[in-house]
Amino acid sequence: MSYLKDIDTTVKYLDYGGDEHLGDGYYIRVLYGLRRVDFRIYYVPYSYKVSQIRPSTNGISIRIDERRI
Repeated sequence: MSYLKDIDTTVKYLDYGGDEHLGDGYYIRVLYGLRRVDFRIYYVPYSYKVSQIRPSTNGISIRIDERRI
């Protein structure tokens, strides 16, 4: 719940999709083609390079139309 303001701000400013790091491994991705906002923890698996970040299986994805302001 503490990230709701950051999420709303990110959704408004990521015009063409993309992602934003919120801290502590949490990322928000705006997928305009799918009309979704995806919020989850990303991590680097053991023995992978830092650039090979992977999404966790736990997260939430909501339709942009479901956002309440």
